[in-house]
Amino acid sequence: TLSDYLPDEAGKGYTLTITNVGSSSALVTINDVFGAAGSVSEGISGLPAGTYDVYVKSSHWLRKVTGSVVFSTSGANFTTELVNGDSNLDNEVGPADFSVLSSAFGSFLGDANFNANADLNGDNEVGPADFSILAARFGTFGD
Repeated sequence: TLSDYLPDEAGKGYTLTITNVGSSSALVTINDVFGAAGSVSEGISGLPAGTYDVYVKSSHWLRKVTGSVVFSTSGANFTTELVNGDSNLDNEVGPADFSVLSSAFGSFLGDANFNANADLNGDNEVGPADFSILAARFGTFGD
C-alpha cells in the first residue's frame, strides 16, 4: 500500500527489485504499474524457487525492503506499506522535500508549477495536507 494516498494505487508506477537475502545486488528489477488496490502481478522469469529480499519504490514513497520472501514456482505473496514524503526522490524525507513542496504550494494539476511528487496525497493540489504528510515523516529514510 502507498501510505497517505487518496486514490487507488492502480496505474501508479513502481520499481520492484529482488535480491538474494542480505545482498544489495539485484537479481531482477521490474518497472511497472500497480494493479487494483496496489497489486503486483508482473511475471518473473528465470528466478529459481527460494527465499529473497524484495525492495519496492514508487515515486514520492521511500524504498522499502520486505525480507525473506519465499518464492515458489507459482510466485510469492507479500504485503508492504511504503512511507510517503520523498518529494525530491532521494530516498529520505528531509529539508529538500520541504523546498519541493514550497515551490509547488497552492498549485493544482495543470498549473505551471504543479509537481506530482509534491502532491503527496494524490488530490491534484499541493496544499496543507501535503505539508502535514511530509512533517509527520520528516527525518525518515528508505531501505
